[in-house]
Amino acid sequence: MKICYEEFPFIDSKDRSRSKLYKQVEAYVGQRCWEMAEKLKVKPGKGKTEMKFSMDISRKSYQLTFNRRHRDVVLNAYLKHVSEEGKKILKQSKFQKIHSNEDDGWEGQTWKYFDFEHSASFRTLAMEPTLKQRIINDLETFRKGKSSLIAAMANHLQYDIYSLELTTIRDNIELNNLLLDTTKKAIIVIEDIDCTLDVTLTAANRTKKKKGSKEDDSNKSKLTLSGLLNSIDGLSSGCVQERIFVFTTNHIEKLDPALIRRGRMDMHIVMSYCRFEAFKLLAKNYLNIDHHPLFERIGVLLEEVDMTPGDIAEKFDAQTPWRQRSLVTALEDAKEAATLKAQEQKEQAAEKSVADGDHDDNEPC
Repeated sequence: MKICYEEFPFIDSKDRSRSKLYKQVEAYVGQRCWEMAEKLKVKPGKGKTEMKFSMDISRKSYQLTFNRRHRDVVLNAYLKHVSEEGKKILKQSKFQKIHSNEDDGWEGQTWKYFDFEHSASFRTLAMEPTLKQRIINDLETFRKGKSSLIAAMANHLQYDIYSLELTTIRDNIELNNLLLDTTKKAIIVIEDIDCTLDVTLTAANRTKKKKGSKEDDSNKSKLTLSGLLNSIDGLSSGCVQERIFVFTTNHIEKLDPALIRRGRMDMHIVMSYCRFEAFKLLAKNYLNIDHHPLFERIGVLLEEVDMTPGDIAEKFDAQTPWRQRSLVTALEDAKEAATLKAQEQKEQAAEKSVADGDHDDNEPC
């Protein structure tokens, strides 16, 4: 008798989800049979010097062959044993991973992954303490930025990261199947969603764009806003629990209100400019200092000048002995530029007001 485990068992349907049983069998075979294998795969373990060995496997199915007289043992005991042991092996060898979706020919959209290695944590994240604590509290109660924040979230919860590129997805069914194939504990990231697809536009803008469009729609994605919303929190979303969706955008005003309403997107986080508390953490992370004579001046300037944590980190990255003084100079230059800009805007407004007054005076009575 023969039993076959297919990696993608639903060949005749649009469901391209990778079989969980296949993953368990793959883990079991790779771990238990590697001593007999002629070709091995090695990857780093959880310790700095630890290495993990397994079979180098590249196949789409596994076939179990056995004598008919062992049917009851195989069906009632052995298959269950393989599944349970496979689950244990997967759990023990679990590394956090970053997954990204791509088209894999006849299989459609599938997840490809690599091990997630990022040092970011909430302890080292340069962010205002009150906002940081609010995010931590929200994560720890399982209510559902940018790269460092997402990495800190993943490390805090020990979740995998899935980077979802919507532009490569053909339709709503493909998106739904892709999301069903994520792990139980996952952070799903859709970056720059305001530039991704028409599904992110407000209803008025979609109508306006459609009227003015002369493009051929035959090859365009059939993914809809409704399909995206149902994948996030519709009935099928209940099949995969403990997921966190993270959308990033530079233009929240462009997004459809249905996408970002409270209750669907539980937290709206504004990655604000760096203030003094966040600056002190950056100084500790980059320069390993807690105090410096220039701190007082920098603290005053940071309340007057808008500068991102990335801009400050760039100054700290410069390999010069006067990095703090260089930062002060940059802040003072930015303050002077902001003052000049404000003065120009004030003068332009005054000139416009005078011009409008002259126009009114010349109107006939």
